[in-house]
Amino acid sequence: MVMGWFRNALDNLKTRAEKRSTGLHPAACAGDPVAQKTEWGPLTSFMTSNITMHKLVPDIGYGLAYKPTWGMKLFFGMFVLIGLACMGFGTQQGMTDDDPQWWILPIIGLVFSATGFGFYKNMAKTVMFSYADSAFISRGTQTPFNDIHALQLLSYTSEYRVYQINLVLKDGNRVHVVNHAAQENAEADAEKIAEFLGNKVIWNTIS
Repeated sequence: MVMGWFRNALDNLKTRAEKRSTGLHPAACAGDPVAQKTEWGPLTSFMTSNITMHKLVPDIGYGLAYKPTWGMKLFFGMFVLIGLACMGFGTQQGMTDDDPQWWILPIIGLVFSATGFGFYKNMAKTVMFSYADSAFISRGTQTPFNDIHALQLLSYTSEYRVYQINLVLKDGNRVHVVNHAAQENAEADAEKIAEFLGNKVIWNTIS
């Protein structure tokens, strides 16, 4: 029984080593030469969260676009509101009290508000699949539809379980699309995007 456990552990280590060396995930499209050149780890882990930050919606005249959800607006809005409250309270107390320590609050509040607003502006930047440009546009960078070979769907654990959609290009490079907090949202989005791009294959490696 112990030997069997060790044998299984060694087999798992061997499989993982082969996956790292070849870059080929067993759940990917077998025999696809592009899959052998593709990395299978997360492309980005920036701003992971347990709430849904983006929603994929039809953008009339353009195609598909990711829009900020109310959850995202409330999340970053709390930072801004807490910051404003600290600024207001600290300023009021500083003007009525001789203690200079009250003036620390407006500074802290300014940092909170600026951080919340800055993160929101970054997270809310344009991410869309554009008919007019025949390209995926993400934060000012365009990826032509003709360069897209497949969609990659993977998951990893950061502070939370994260489900990520990436575009796999014909040369094996990847372009990040979105991170989701829920598996069903990621899989539903991948289906919509694949259909929009002409029924591209989806490499779903979520386990």
